[in-house]
Amino acid sequence: MIKKLASVISLFLFTTNFSGANTSLSGYIEGRYFILINRYNHLYQSLWSRAVVDIEAKANQNAKLFIRIRGEESSGFLNEISLIESSKKGVSFDRFYFDLNRKNLRLRMGKQVLSWSFGYIFRPMDIFMPVSVYEPTFDFSGINSIKLSASTGRFSQLDAVMVPEREYENSKFALKFITNIAGADLLLNYSHYKVGDFLGFAFKRDIGIGLWIESIYFIDSNINRYSRKLNTLVGFDYTFPFGNGLYFVTEYNHDQTGFEADDYDFSAAMIEERKFLGKNYLFSMFNYPFDSKFSVSMFYVSNLDDKSLILSPSLSYNPGVNVTINFGAYFNFSKDGTEFAPNILSKSYRGAHYLYLFIKTYF
Repeated sequence: MIKKLASVISLFLFTTNFSGANTSLSGYIEGRYFILINRYNHLYQSLWSRAVVDIEAKANQNAKLFIRIRGEESSGFLNEISLIESSKKGVSFDRFYFDLNRKNLRLRMGKQVLSWSFGYIFRPMDIFMPVSVYEPTFDFSGINSIKLSASTGRFSQLDAVMVPEREYENSKFALKFITNIAGADLLLNYSHYKVGDFLGFAFKRDIGIGLWIESIYFIDSNINRYSRKLNTLVGFDYTFPFGNGLYFVTEYNHDQTGFEADDYDFSAAMIEERKFLGKNYLFSMFNYPFDSKFSVSMFYVSNLDDKSLILSPSLSYNPGVNVTINFGAYFNFSKDGTEFAPNILSKSYRGAHYLYLFIKTYF
């Protein structure tokens, strides 16, 4: 993996330097060690590693090329299951896009990350990016898309996105207008994908606490479960004046398009590209820094209908400016048949909890 990664980077740097582009290089290397503990108290181990290199080449102020090259390797039980549903062994182009700017317009074409929601883990408007309940902030790969952004005022912007597919009817389209009025961020949205069409509205403001509300309404769908239905998110965050500051965030999501807890259809959910199965969810997280090096955090996410729950405490240590070490666990309190129960064919891995050690260094 390292040789392939180095070869691709060397070839690109030679090409950009030869063409006279202003090129910068950054990235990170990450290693993860997992211990899986199943319901019979049997232990399984796995190693997962990733190297990421970001290359940015600017021809001038109006043209930029960005490439992220990613290499991944895994061993042990992660070769049989996907804990965060994003493992891609080998070397790949994680992101690869061109930016072209002209006055108040910016065109971005290629493999890119699309941010389309105010939500932390629940994102009703986002039809593009996946979500990991084990790691809400996981660094996912980009998707092939075309995005046009137009500045419509000092605090306003209009974004239009298309994600083309081989079959045109499966392509995705979205239009978003975001502005700021009296200190509040307001977002209006229209989206189309194979499930149907919806309109969206979002509001975000700091009123002593951070508050955000996001809701979509399906105006058209050939699936009865979606037609004329709402999917609504309410969230807030606050830093309590305790010691070095205790940060707390929580989100509640009510999705009328979800399945009933006793009638999950996993195959239909995959076709519909659902991020969650049910109707009612709660997420909460806190983080407390002891000092500049140590911090502790914990989050949980729960399906309130089938009572499945994931709880994850962790301890973070930053020994240097460019190094982070995390030790923690994923405790899965979910009965078979519920949403967050490990959907694993092998009985050896069912009812699993995970301990982990992450080491990450930036350059």
